[in-house]
Amino acid sequence: MSRITKDQLQGFAKVYNEQGKAELYNKLKNNYEVKNPACIFRRMKAEETLGFDEALNKFTFHKPIAEDVFLSFDELCAPRQELVQVNQTAVESTKTVAMEKLIQELIGDKLLAISRYVNMNVSDRTIIIDRTSLQNDGYQIIAH
Repeated sequence: MSRITKDQLQGFAKVYNEQGKAELYNKLKNNYEVKNPACIFRRMKAEETLGFDEALNKFTFHKPIAEDVFLSFDELCAPRQELVQVNQTAVESTKTVAMEKLIQELIGDKLLAISRYVNMNVSDRTIIIDRTSLQNDGYQIIAH
């Protein structure tokens, strides 16, 4: 398996937007021999330049923030405009959305860690726990 670069992530984002998640995962498994394509997808969602929009379930391809840092000569010489006051409720709503996203990502990471040790079969009503791996990784098992 070769290392996936940031340039390749943009191509994968286009595949995701046009053909969907299943096709992206198939491409990663077959062409790039990626065993866990969910990790690549998580990396794509974290990439700021790709700009994943949860509501649209698509990548929006933002330009890097560093390009907007400096003012042009025309902007510097333009007459001063009054400052627009930001609505406090809009700021609070974006904070809550960001917090919800963070919580979902943390829960997803914990469930992924648990899935290494626990396998649950709903149809047979059985739970298989790999005790040796748990104990080797430093966990204690306490049964009630």
